[in-house]
Amino acid sequence: MGESLKEFTLFGINMYTLSNYRFVNWARNVRSRPHTYFLPDSVDDIRIIIKRALAENRKVRVVGAGHSWSTAAATDDFMVSLDKLNRLVHVDKETLQVTVQGGTRLKHLHRLLYPLGLAMQNIGSISEQSIAGAISTGTHGTGLGYGVLASQVLSLKLVNGLGELIELKASDDDFKAAAVSLGCMGIITEVTLQCVDLYHVEEKAEPVLFNDMVTNLLTWSKSEQHPKVWWFPHTRYAMMYSYTKVPDAIRDTFAKQYIDDGVVSKLFFRGFLSMGHLSHGFRPAVNTLISKIFLKKISRVNVNYKVLNVPMPPRHREAEYAFPLDKAQEVLLRLHDLINTQKLKMNFVLEVRFTKADDYLLSACNGQDTCYIGFYYAGEKNWERYLKLFEELAMEYGARPHLGKEFTVESSYIHSVMPGIKQFNTIRKAYDPQGVFENGFTQKIFSLTP
Repeated sequence: MGESLKEFTLFGINMYTLSNYRFVNWARNVRSRPHTYFLPDSVDDIRIIIKRALAENRKVRVVGAGHSWSTAAATDDFMVSLDKLNRLVHVDKETLQVTVQGGTRLKHLHRLLYPLGLAMQNIGSISEQSIAGAISTGTHGTGLGYGVLASQVLSLKLVNGLGELIELKASDDDFKAAAVSLGCMGIITEVTLQCVDLYHVEEKAEPVLFNDMVTNLLTWSKSEQHPKVWWFPHTRYAMMYSYTKVPDAIRDTFAKQYIDDGVVSKLFFRGFLSMGHLSHGFRPAVNTLISKIFLKKISRVNVNYKVLNVPMPPRHREAEYAFPLDKAQEVLLRLHDLINTQKLKMNFVLEVRFTKADDYLLSACNGQDTCYIGFYYAGEKNWERYLKLFEELAMEYGARPHLGKEFTVESSYIHSVMPGIKQFNTIRKAYDPQGVFENGFTQKIFSLTP
């Protein structure tokens, strides 16, 4: 892309920048050209960047792994990467607490915790994200006994919009705003997590008729530790996954992981998607073929992150809405009918997960146990129409968009379904009085609040 790494001196401190940098997110649906791309490796670096932005009347946005489908990180001003802030800062084995820098990727964090005999309490399907980015966007795993990833955070440090380093503990008034904040209150430099003893997870899965899955969904979701559903539209069966913490020794093999996660998931699945791109008419048949290959009984045990994480999927577009748990069955039946009646030629799995209610101001789970429904699609053709139809259904139920994924609903709707947004905006302005952390994405979300 024409980028070159340069050492840059600002107010006597050296840091690295990239010239001619073009930001492209993982899904390649978001692009921007920052004025300057910074790679700080200390808190002092970050404070200086903020002060320079204030002096030059520029905005600052932080980017982690770029594994967000929203435009949250996009900017044509200053972009700050935390990739050099990726170190383990402190470990307390008695309390099972660890402190890591904000740019630490989750996949790296798992490997840091493993030899310490520790693990995160719950994780999402993917661990490419940085810890700061994952908590800031409300990233979640699955299980009604578990909250969003931010619920594991005991304290954090951030540099606010005035260049000041602030530490917030979970008991502090502003913590519920800062932990899930879309990068609007400051640049998170450190996170202290409450971990647990290292554990193994048994994965069990089997295909079930779609209607039977829906019938049993609520009872099943409340009885399992980590339940998840995958359904390939246009097929009769859904895959019901349950993940349970067990003391058992590993019952898995490298060969099986390599074949299932590497060869089958990456090569075969991509090949089948390519067949569907040749003609939309092929997609129901392709999905049926995929389901016959992929939807099979599974039983294995391995270290937590090796089971709860899934292989990186093919590139795709992704929206996810948080529905009230008690409406989940009705919504799934209506979504099934919508796909059929509107002749949506879906080519990717639909995912159903569950998350405990919380009180984080920007969390989609604020005040309610939640059923997340992920609406995924590979390719560009028809995506806008499909997303619009899905969102129209979501709005009927007052569902809340995952702010780290794609959504097109108006800010008026977001304000009507997210009860904490007005309070968050008040706190945000106190931490960033000059709006240094704003971009088009945040301005759209908060535009209704004076």
